Amino acid sequence: MEEARRALAACSANGVVMAKKVPLWKGYACDASDDDIYSFLEYDPNRLCPDDWLATQALIFNHNCFSLPKRRCMARTNQRWGEPLPFPSALFTQDALKDENVRWSLHSCKSFTCLNTRVVGDCRNCFNLTLERNRWQRGFRGSLPIPIVIRMKHGSLRLGLDAGGGTGTFAAHMALYNVTILTTAMNVETVAGRTGGLPYMETLAQRGLIPLWLPHKARLPLFDNTLDLVHCVNSIKYMPVLEFEELIFEWDRVLRVGGVMWFEMFYAPLSEMPIYIAVIEQLQYKKLHWNITPKPDSGERKGMHVYLNCVIEKPVRPSKQGFRSQDKMP
Repeated sequence: MEEARRALAACSANGVVMAKKVPLWKGYACDASDDDIYSFLEYDPNRLCPDDWLATQALIFNHNCFSLPKRRCMARTNQRWGEPLPFPSALFTQDALKDENVRWSLHSCKSFTCLNTRVVGDCRNCFNLTLERNRWQRGFRGSLPIPIVIRMKHGSLRLGLDAGGGTGTFAAHMALYNVTILTTAMNVETVAGRTGGLPYMETLAQRGLIPLWLPHKARLPLFDNTLDLVHCVNSIKYMPVLEFEELIFEWDRVLRVGGVMWFEMFYAPLSEMPIYIAVIEQLQYKKLHWNITPKPDSGERKGMHVYLNCVIEKPVRPSKQGFRSQDKMP
């Protein structure tokens, strides 16, 4: 673990050097070409907007353009539109996902029936709401079922974030416990963003859940110390260490004292996992649940991989200036 801490310190030092090249107030600078930005701004005011959500998503996801300007045009809709099912019936009823409520023009599939016959990345049956009803009811490879985590916090979980939550099944299950979950997702098929996409945003909305169209790199539009829970399942695998560090410090910013980070099925090569653990341990959270288990080799990369499943609790911190994560808590 000491070697992991030294490796992390070296990465962090390099990160400081890189950060000095870009003014801190800019964060991740939008690196899109002028032509891409001009294309986004080329439209007829007071008329229908261009059918360009996929190009807009590429600006956000691939080029870090998180604060695109507003446009004075009208969003396109389908000619037919179905009324949503009432809540909570919409959470796990397949009929809640209406084809007519999705604009399929830039998707490779053209219906939810098509989506349920495909496996794209980590999305396996994730649009089949009947099967999704059974998730998080029992532990799996060291993870915990929702009822145990709810009891662990004595019912104090009310508001949370599911990072990279896909179709929103975690948020749907938490809604049954009267916990409101914001879900971040992007309508992309793969991390590289192939042609077309998966309608995560539309699916979340049709289930009566709160969709946030944000990538992991974006600063969350939330105030400090406001959430009870940040949850993530498998959406940050193979993330570079510096990006991972920035991400969990952002999650720490929005979590209140006593709030919990819940990592599920986070996996990395066995040789690299100690570095990610060292990043997490910088926060000095209390470990309520901590489990590392081997992951069956899926052939994605050579070498043994392991899962980290943990629930960790944010501590009280001094309010004095100059406190660092390396300092000991009182």
